[in-house]
Amino acid sequence: MKSNRAWWAMVICYLGLFGLLLAGTYASAPEHVKGDEDILGATLMFWLVKCIPLLLFIPGIIKKSHYAASWLAYMAMFYFVVIIATGAGTWMWLQVLTIALMFIASLMFTRWKKAEEQA
Repeated sequence: MKSNRAWWAMVICYLGLFGLLLAGTYASAPEHVKGDEDILGATLMFWLVKCIPLLLFIPGIIKKSHYAASWLAYMAMFYFVVIIATGAGTWMWLQVLTIALMFIASLMFTRWKKAEEQA
């Protein structure tokens, strides 16, 4: 089924985005924080703030809801704009690529899932 492949692609990109956001946040840790424990704590706090909007989609993704996937596509575009606007350093292009793939996979999953439900 095409929708199942698109769902898996969406989930892989979704989880990959969490990892890339963590790596990008850790790589650009605040300079005023001193000590490894403080840097790790501050990094995790900033990462959690960045990821809160994405965490809202977990129940819908688990249920394979095409409504959640379509809203995830909109949220992906928000992340795309923010990352491009802020110029998030060396991790920016990996994040942009992951977000673009997640956007496409979300749209294709939505399209194919709705077609399956109507058939």
